[in-house]
Amino acid sequence: MIALTLGLVLLAAPDFKALAGEFDIARQASNWRKVNEVVDTIKDLRDARVTPWLLNEFRLAGEEKLKRALFAALANRRGNHRKGFVMEHLGSGDPYVRAIAVEALGEIDIGRATKRAAELLEVDDDRRVRRSAALVLLKVKSDEALREYIRAAAKVPVHEQGPLIGMLATVETDRLVRIKDMAGPGIPAEQLIALIVVARRGDAQFADVLREATKSKTRQVALIAAAGLAKLAGDDKAHSLNRLLRAKSLDEKWDLYDLMARAGLREQVFVTALTKAVRSGDKRIRAKAAEALGAVGGDRAVSVLAPLLRQKTPWQLPVGAARGLGLTRSREAIEPLIDALAFTKARLNHEVVKALESLTGQPFGRQDEVWRRWWSSRQKSFNVPAVEPALWVEETDAENEYAFYGIQLVSERVAFVCDISGSMAGTSIQTMQRELHNVVKRFPPHGKFNFVFFNEKVHAWKKKLVTASDSSKKSAFKQIDALKAVGATNLWDALEMALKDKTVDTIVMLSDGAPTAGKLKNLKKIAQTFVKINRERMVTLHVVAIGQSSPFLSYMAKLSGGNYVEK
Repeated sequence: MIALTLGLVLLAAPDFKALAGEFDIARQASNWRKVNEVVDTIKDLRDARVTPWLLNEFRLAGEEKLKRALFAALANRRGNHRKGFVMEHLGSGDPYVRAIAVEALGEIDIGRATKRAAELLEVDDDRRVRRSAALVLLKVKSDEALREYIRAAAKVPVHEQGPLIGMLATVETDRLVRIKDMAGPGIPAEQLIALIVVARRGDAQFADVLREATKSKTRQVALIAAAGLAKLAGDDKAHSLNRLLRAKSLDEKWDLYDLMARAGLREQVFVTALTKAVRSGDKRIRAKAAEALGAVGGDRAVSVLAPLLRQKTPWQLPVGAARGLGLTRSREAIEPLIDALAFTKARLNHEVVKALESLTGQPFGRQDEVWRRWWSSRQKSFNVPAVEPALWVEETDAENEYAFYGIQLVSERVAFVCDISGSMAGTSIQTMQRELHNVVKRFPPHGKFNFVFFNEKVHAWKKKLVTASDSSKKSAFKQIDALKAVGATNLWDALEMALKDKTVDTIVMLSDGAPTAGKLKNLKKIAQTFVKINRERMVTLHVVAIGQSSPFLSYMAKLSGGNYVEK
């Protein structure tokens, strides 16, 4: 009987040769779903031929989706190849590969993985890579790993910290007690992260820590401590927070709303105050209040935020509403976001898609009909995960995409801020002219664009954004062809000029060096001034660094959620 059962199992076992044949057919047909299914089956076979075959196919693969499937199989298949293969690809240019590699390394060599995960969490631009790095650090049951996590999270751009704080807030109670110690006096940015986690848990044993932190001279530390105490005390005793909510200082309100968006302290006093701010507050902070309302309001915020997706002016308000809906972690937000795909465009549409991906983990991009079919089949059973899920497959709409130096642009209101100083002479300016030609050529006809060129002086092509008609494109080509590289580098004045056009929602800045002219030349001062202005403007800044690496320009892009590339 045992022999008969063993024989049946052997007969039912997948055949490597047959599966390899299915793989070839699926690959030639570009059937990536089938490719993934076959590779997932092959990687688990106990056959000596599998690893050499996977390595060979990976080396020969040209398509990104194929390489990703094969890499995941190799990184997770046990064998002598594994550690060297994973280590080799930790610095890959593909964020999918970096994320899978650091998670796989966490299973092979947790010591090396901890160090690498801390580095990726701090510096990587891709939120999915940061998520994988965070998972590795949270898996390590040590105080040092918690400290590394908090140090790294504190250096991530503020608007990207929410999911990382949410993951940290899920740690076991005994580890949370150790986080409490990190919430004491220390580096303000790190103390703030630890305080947010402690405040979110709402545990009375942390009251003394929060009470002491309310005395901090760092405004945000004092604010989150007051918010945490209000949560512990209950709505009827939230006097300290109510005083803060009534504050007239615009900077203080910005800090408070920003903290609410990151902290997600879901108490009625916060929901009430933020709802009022969204509906009738200062127009300069309504968008940030909408984002914060999503974080603190959950299901209760959806009815307030969903109608704002149809608001046309100011354009920042529906963007804030879309972000807020993504932060609700509410299934009630999914349907209005799917509906919004049909009437939103460009930058706002992109924000809607990001919110849907965050809530669901589904990779349907801007394909509203696909989203509708998926939701129709899952509406009754789907539950939103508490922590943002990983998302690896990105579906794009090639007809509506255009790029500048490889940066995919989703906006239809773009200002290109371009360096024409003397150091750009020769190949650099010629390449820039070619790239500008290409991006203008593909710019959507209903979109709007403008150029700001700078050396020691700054001049805009037009006073404001112009519609991308055939005639305006011809005029733009003439301007591009006439460019000459000469003079110094007045970067800040050029960026400031682009920011003054209130209709611009995306800026693409290109430069080959540090500022040497203009009102601001100090890099720290430029970054601080940009942050202050952009709190209200909510512009996405993409940066192209020509000829050399620029940590400053990379930081500027991160501050706004933009991309940074070196050419």
